[in-house]
Amino acid sequence: MQNPGIATLIAVLLVPALAQADCPATVATLSDDLSLAIDAFAKRDVDGARTPDKEGFTAAQTSAATHLDCLSEALTAPDAAAYHRLKAIGADLLDKPDEMAPSFRAAVEADKTYIFPMTIAGRGSTLRNGYTVAVGVPVAERVELVLPPEHSAVVDGKANDTRPDGLPTILQLLGADGAVTETVYVSPGADLPEWANYVEPVAEVEPEVIPEAPPLWEGDAVETAADGNDAIPIPEPRPPEDPEPELGPNVPILAAAGGSALLGMALYGVSSSAKGAFNDPNTPVDELDGLRSTSNTMGYAAQGALATAVGLATIGMVVEF
Repeated sequence: MQNPGIATLIAVLLVPALAQADCPATVATLSDDLSLAIDAFAKRDVDGARTPDKEGFTAAQTSAATHLDCLSEALTAPDAAAYHRLKAIGADLLDKPDEMAPSFRAAVEADKTYIFPMTIAGRGSTLRNGYTVAVGVPVAERVELVLPPEHSAVVDGKANDTRPDGLPTILQLLGADGAVTETVYVSPGADLPEWANYVEPVAEVEPEVIPEAPPLWEGDAVETAADGNDAIPIPEPRPPEDPEPELGPNVPILAAAGGSALLGMALYGVSSSAKGAFNDPNTPVDELDGLRSTSNTMGYAAQGALATAVGLATIGMVVEF
């Protein structure tokens, strides 16, 4: 009988070596892992009694999982079924019947022709009973996969765009050239890879930026643009400057006219300054009403002063005292 201490030491040394598999892996490499695992599970002692080598089985199962993730080839249905059976056997070794049943059902879905050898699952064993139940269960409902454009999928060794609902699944994504780009083992209830539930990206459309119309000054004229939509403000024309009055016969009246004109120009300057501050985008909003009021008041006063100056100048030129 083999020394159990030596067997455990060999398994401990073997696990890291098998787990550190080189990628990419082939289906043949995965098949070798599955065979090693079955041999470890079916191992017998010198008396012929089956004594599974749990350490050896765990090492082979770990290597198989690593190689599955690295597959560069599409699986066949028998190989996919063999992997699901391996998961079921592992669940049986760990006494987890709830995990064994879905793995057996997935194996049957992939390959219904397989028959368990008596050397692996004897009559009345939990493995054979569990597999027999799985064979009699109706086919699982299928769920559609949404794949990226110009891609296809292999599901449990068969080209398909659906997967069995509620069962573990081996999904493989194939590119436009038919090469395997990714292999994923999906447990029941686990999230699918993003490519199996592909969402077409929505192109971002930048919103059209419509420039704000400049604020209309009170009393400004408005002209409709050519497209009939936007209003174009037309600034109110400045009043023409009065020409320098000629000297008339009445100097005092002309002097008064000049003073009124200077006052009007000063008021107009104040109005223009307030209007410039109002139109300045850096002016605080709470100051706008005061600036508008100041500009309007000074503007009207300037017009009155200038009108008075014109009247006085006219009188001074034609009236003699």
